[in-house]
Amino acid sequence: MTKSKDKITALIPHPFTEGRIDRLGDLVFATTYRLMPGLTNAITRQIATAIIHRWQKNQTGPHTLLFICNGNICRSAYAQWAAIKLQAEKLFPQTVASTRQSAAGDGRVQLALYSAGLFTSDNKPANPQAISSATKRDINLDEHRTTRFSTMTINDSVLLLPMTLTQYLRIIFANPHRIRHTVCFGLFALNSVKRLSIADPYGHTDDTFQECFARIDEGLEALSRMLH
Repeated sequence: MTKSKDKITALIPHPFTEGRIDRLGDLVFATTYRLMPGLTNAITRQIATAIIHRWQKNQTGPHTLLFICNGNICRSAYAQWAAIKLQAEKLFPQTVASTRQSAAGDGRVQLALYSAGLFTSDNKPANPQAISSATKRDINLDEHRTTRFSTMTINDSVLLLPMTLTQYLRIIFANPHRIRHTVCFGLFALNSVKRLSIADPYGHTDDTFQECFARIDEGLEALSRMLH
């Protein structure tokens, strides 16, 4: 990923706090699912599938998954490095199909894995508790360094995967055209809990981190099945 002078600064004002919006979104989603489980499953699956297909067809060069949270020291950091480990073990796609012909002529392009934070600075290590909790899941975050989302160049080859509804809204409000290639990562992790957002474990116990990382693992597994 390359840097850009065009920084994203138009975010949702802070009075619209992440916790309030996410709790409201989770409540609405859980209520809808309880009343109409089949329809809710079908709609969420259709939304995620449509966005992924649109993302896959636009570029001939490498494609990128960009996991996003606030600080890039817990959730998105874990998602990136867990996916990298799965990719090395050939349990996560190393290439994805593209409807445009690739340079190799096989209709597939390379898949890169990155992460970033909306409210962070560059080159900070992962949170110590995140490192400790990830180690228990055989994920090494020692080499992780943060990246600020607003300093990244984002084009149509990048699929944006924010962890919460608020983060999704911040990205879309700042750049409405990104709605074509942005999907809440929680949509891929709805088997264990019916919540759109994956809450921040920062400042909580190892149990909270393990619950968070388990949802991320669930999301990576589902996302892997959808990428082809």
